Amino acid sequence: MPLAEVNFKTLPTLLKQKKVLIPTLMFLCGFLFDIVTLARIDQVGTILQQLAYILIATGLLASLFLKPEWKIPNSPKTEKLLSYRMAALHFLYGALLSSYTIFYFKSASFSVSFFFLLIIAVLLVANEFPHFHNLGLGIKSSLLSLVTLSFISYVLPIIFGNIGPWIFILSIITSCIYVALFIHALKKKGIDEKITQKHALYPMVSVIFLFLLCYFFKILPPVPLSLQYVGVYHTVEKTSEGKYKLGHYQPWWNFWSHGDQSFDAQANDKIIIFFRLFAPSHFSEEIQLIWSLKNPNGDWEIQDKIPISISGGRDEGFRGYGVKSNFSEGSWRTQVVTSDEREIGRISFSVTKASDSDTREIKYDFH
Repeated sequence: MPLAEVNFKTLPTLLKQKKVLIPTLMFLCGFLFDIVTLARIDQVGTILQQLAYILIATGLLASLFLKPEWKIPNSPKTEKLLSYRMAALHFLYGALLSSYTIFYFKSASFSVSFFFLLIIAVLLVANEFPHFHNLGLGIKSSLLSLVTLSFISYVLPIIFGNIGPWIFILSIITSCIYVALFIHALKKKGIDEKITQKHALYPMVSVIFLFLLCYFFKILPPVPLSLQYVGVYHTVEKTSEGKYKLGHYQPWWNFWSHGDQSFDAQANDKIIIFFRLFAPSHFSEEIQLIWSLKNPNGDWEIQDKIPISISGGRDEGFRGYGVKSNFSEGSWRTQVVTSDEREIGRISFSVTKASDSDTREIKYDFH
């Protein structure tokens, strides 16, 4: 329709007719807004902003449980504000979920992060289908539980300066307390217990149980850690300027590889896995480099585990490396994992024996 034919006086009516689309648009706006403005995961401003979003979202969700007769009568302005609470709730969910989607994606291998992206996408899509309208409050309660637990499970490691089983258990306990307080507040307002259980308690507890399963099977990304870079090299030395000088022999056209992912090994060569790992300020953790070789049956066999103590704070990430001197030809992978064996990232590479007479031109990366 040409712009000249649009009757802007009828715009409010059109928006009212398309009211079901407004929450979706607000959700997408929140998602895009947070992608643009998201700062470091451990910045106080970011944490306080997300906490405020969660508290406001909790209040908005609680208001959706209220019966119509509890709305303030004879107050058109208040009624108009209440009519926009669904859109506001979706905006807050969009902003929060965009942050956690980015955090999860950065904190694990893609296969692990994809699982969480899929869960979020299913919740969002299900919420837009008319068939699920009767379950709308349950879906929104699930989303509140998801963003709350995601928030707590990354903030507590920042506060305590490490990550591990006890920190995760504390995150679960804290989330359960928050859910219990929310349910208690609904009951105090006189919400029917059956409605509270069906549309709040069960969905929220289900999300917490799902997190427990993901942690048990080690597919829960170890937020707030994130692997910024990992590469395979032949040589490493630290310069006087404090940078790492990493030698590799990859041809210029193989620009997509991180160092020598096609590793041609001559006599006395060593495989060096270099990584940069972001960790919050005042954070300390012991990670492991797990070296695995693919056997003739196509299965990965662990060849070595190298523990490395890391500390956080640098925007560019903690820099470290592991060295392997004894190795054989074949397909290799090195996983970067936490002390509780959750994978942060990995790199795959192949090793081929090369003749000592082959000439090689060394090149350098600096980190």
